[in-house]
Amino acid sequence: MQEDHGGGQRLIRIRYRQQLGGLAKAIALVGVVAAVVSLNIGVVPSVACAAATAIWLVAVRHGGRRLLQKTAAIVDELALEMGLIRCEVQPTQSLERHEQSGAPRVEAQAP
Repeated sequence: MQEDHGGGQRLIRIRYRQQLGGLAKAIALVGVVAAVVSLNIGVVPSVACAAATAIWLVAVRHGGRRLLQKTAAIVDELALEMGLIRCEVQPTQSLERHEQSGAPRVEAQAP
């Protein structure tokens, strides 16, 4: 989002958010269903299915977070190459909630 503050001063806000895609949701659902269905066989296979699904979801989340961090670093570098400066503005409450979700935040201001 770009905000014009007059006098040639613009503020550019960039937000990143991580969400599971359709395939990841489907795989997680299959894992949960497999854990429930395997209860008929026994507790051990059910716990194994549930644990494997949980570990897979954590790995997917971690990989997505690393990708977001790399993306934020690239955007930050490009902004600096364009002559934009980083502004250290206190975030609003909605931005604070967004940051607590773990998504990186990058802001730059044109000189």
